[in-house]
Amino acid sequence: MTNSSIVASLHLRIGSIEEQTDQTLRTVEFVLIAAGSGLQNGIAATVYIANIDL
Repeated sequence: MTNSSIVASLHLRIGSIEEQTDQTLRTVEFVLIAAGSGLQNGIAATVYIANIDL
């Protein structure tokens, strides 16, 4: 994935939990790439859900 395709995919979307998860992972990937890293270097992540009824 190129930087331009990542930036193009970062438009804020409101949708299903699957769509929100996809958006979050794309954003994390963008930040990691900008820092010279990538998803392949990730170790762990904790997700807190504010409203389980979504």
